[in-house]
Amino acid sequence: MNTFGRIVLALVVIVWLALPPTDAHAVSVVMTGGSIHMDTTTRVPFDDVFISLQGLDFSLTNNFRLDSFQFSGTPNPGAAPLSPGTMVDFTGQTSLLAPDDLLVFNGVSYRASGTISVTTSQAVVTSLITEPFTLAGTIHGQSLSGPQTVDLSIGGSGLVAAQFLQFPAGFFELRSITYEIGAIPEPGTWLLLGSGLAGLAGWRRMKR
Repeated sequence: MNTFGRIVLALVVIVWLALPPTDAHAVSVVMTGGSIHMDTTTRVPFDDVFISLQGLDFSLTNNFRLDSFQFSGTPNPGAAPLSPGTMVDFTGQTSLLAPDDLLVFNGVSYRASGTISVTTSQAVVTSLITEPFTLAGTIHGQSLSGPQTVDLSIGGSGLVAAQFLQFPAGFFELRSITYEIGAIPEPGTWLLLGSGLAGLAGWRRMKR
């Protein structure tokens, strides 16, 4: 496969990753800003989680002391010091359980519940790791002022930055981690771009 073909294939993969999980009853919302953050300053390090997410007519904030985050990779990057050369990833999931987790959607305030997952690839542990991540989740909202409810399917992507302290013996201990959402084009924009590149690739082959 030539370089142009690899670019087209990569765009197809990006489109697939950017699309939120489908749900017949959920409204899809793409995250355009915000972050998920954890560090060692809280009562339970890397369990208490700060969440602030934004999208079109969407914002979500949480009570970090009542919500939790669990890493699902092996080894758990927040559980114990890691030896040099260890491969680590920061895939995990958080659950919204606090009664004052707040969703604002289309100008209406809701009590939020649901789950948010982040997925990363593996990297060798160093003092600072930055890796792309994808985000997906399902959010249920119960209106704070009436019986109205809403169900949302959210998706997004960005860069995760994990900072480690390296001890004299060489071991690394996680000190803070932030999943920073980056603005991504709408799925239709990706499809148009991918289609255009695919057409250009076909035209170049015909010309040759």
